[in-house]
Amino acid sequence: MNIAYITGPLIGGIIGCFTNYIAVKMLFYPRKEVCLFGHTLPFTPGAIPKGRSRLASAVGHAVSDSLLTKADIEAMLLSDEVKEHVTGAVMKHLRKDIGSEIRLIAALSEEEYIDKRSDLSLAVSKEIVDSIDLSSIMEEFGLDYIKERVHSKTLGRLIPGERIDSIAMSVAQGMQGVVDEKGIDYVKAIVDRKLEETDSRSAEELIIKAGNKKPNLQEALTDGYSRLIRENIDRSMSHIDIAALIEDKINSMPIDELERLIMSVMKKELNTIISLGAFIGVILGLLGNLLP
Repeated sequence: MNIAYITGPLIGGIIGCFTNYIAVKMLFYPRKEVCLFGHTLPFTPGAIPKGRSRLASAVGHAVSDSLLTKADIEAMLLSDEVKEHVTGAVMKHLRKDIGSEIRLIAALSEEEYIDKRSDLSLAVSKEIVDSIDLSSIMEEFGLDYIKERVHSKTLGRLIPGERIDSIAMSVAQGMQGVVDEKGIDYVKAIVDRKLEETDSRSAEELIIKAGNKKPNLQEALTDGYSRLIRENIDRSMSHIDIAALIEDKINSMPIDELERLIMSVMKKELNTIISLGAFIGVILGLLGNLLP
């Protein structure tokens, strides 16, 4: 048997494997451009260091356009689990601590109370708004949901979990600003209505009496929270550029961390490229044996 029939494909496979391995490494190396005699050598720096800003922009827009949209944030904040948590926390807060101002108003005479009822409504409304903490809600309910959404696609997996946490908390802080600014208007309308319905003298009575009516206070607060989110999420999200946040996170990553991240996400695909080079080299070696 002619040894050339073996050595040709073997050498071709080794060369194909090695060249594709070098090509994969050249995605990340060299880290910086290399100059010789005043001229920058081609393919320096590597494709990833050189094109990191484009990669960051592509990932940011892919996530904001399809993986983490305004509709996704709204769906999370208006899920039954979150709404139940919000209103439950509000009711618990009111029962536990109705505030010194409320207790003072409750001790007034009938005529004084009528004059001060708007103060009672405002005090109760502030208590309610202050008890809505979207940062803790995001931490408890939103982080896993957002990570699952972002990591559902290959590009999204280029964003580490801790950086997604940072983005999610930025979104929560933006929404919290809306709650703090607009929430009192939504809640006070509900509390005013309930005070008129029950003629309550205190927040405690408001909770007990309003709770026995349909729709009760908790249901009314749930509806108010839902309207607050739906009617203001566009305005809130317009101030939160998710694509830019993601782009900044990727651009600020050390290049070796970015390399590890890309390798962890695409290791199988990159190894397939190397194996394909070896396979093509073997085929070319076999074809070389067949040619005269």
